[in-house]
Amino acid sequence: GTAAASAAKNAPLHVCMDAKHHKTQPGPEGQLYGQCALWKDNACCTANTSLEAHQDQSYLYNFNWDHCGAMPEKCKRHFIQDTCLYDSWRKERILHVPLCREDCEQWWEDCQDAVTCKVNWHK
Repeated sequence: GTAAASAAKNAPLHVCMDAKHHKTQPGPEGQLYGQCALWKDNACCTANTSLEAHQDQSYLYNFNWDHCGAMPEKCKRHFIQDTCLYDSWRKERILHVPLCREDCEQWWEDCQDAVTCKVNWHK
């Protein structure tokens, strides 16, 4: 009963999303760059992927964060941290992943004046 419920509750902590630059299983990574360091004890990306996620023009997705002019750093940090968590949005979308209200509100606050010139980033 209790052990099975606990294991089921923590199951998402032991799964990597099926994404282009993710590992198949999470595990420790000695060095993760910048904002990805939060996941170093149980990471789905490698050190190189974490470094590339911080580049404005990265080979990871052939996408430039500054595709419509300079994205403010305070806004960009949210997208980078998001990339650390789930890699490319094109392969697997985030669904039923918990997002803290405070994080969501801060993301909006930091990005409300930023612009995008793409109608749909998934295409």
